[in-house]
Amino acid sequence: PYPSHDPEFDPDNIRYSCIKYAPTIQEMITSQVWTDPRSGEIFSATIYIPYNTLKSIHGEMFMQLGGVDPDIRKPDYSQDLVLKGLAAQVTYHVGKCIGLADNFAGSYVIPFDSLRSPSFTRTYGISSSIMDRLPYNYVACPGDKERGVALLQTEPGVYDQYAVKWLYSYIPDVKTPEEERELLQQIIDEGKKDPMCFY
Repeated sequence: PYPSHDPEFDPDNIRYSCIKYAPTIQEMITSQVWTDPRSGEIFSATIYIPYNTLKSIHGEMFMQLGGVDPDIRKPDYSQDLVLKGLAAQVTYHVGKCIGLADNFAGSYVIPFDSLRSPSFTRTYGISSSIMDRLPYNYVACPGDKERGVALLQTEPGVYDQYAVKWLYSYIPDVKTPEEERELLQQIIDEGKKDPMCFY
């Protein structure tokens, strides 16, 4: 819910970042970001969740996970399943809103057999990046859900955490751009050692 105690709040004002329900026939969640063209600073961002998005989530989940999860083959999904599907979609758009770029290499670095490992997928998800546009574990096989294999990517991955660290780390006591550049280069050098940070 939007804040009711703030008389100045207006979801149509560029000063406020919002998640908005959009009463349209569109099915795909969209997002819009307003930035300062001179500096790249993000002023605000909005994520639009249309009325028919559940139809889209239902269709995608059925195609990608229907053979693995009997709950997905039902005509009506449980609220928990719907929320997980929605979380996978919204998390991607949150990444866009904070400046992360699509990273289709996120799934490239994960070995095929790891996507069927309960311990691996619970720790790392199914991709190193939520920006991979790969919300569902299409490699999973019947029985994997019961063993605890993650079927959806609903949280940022290793690459996303690395990118956010580079983008948003507070660097105290820096007096010149050169000093800041040196510290940011150290973060990049750390990431180069980790294949999960491949972009």
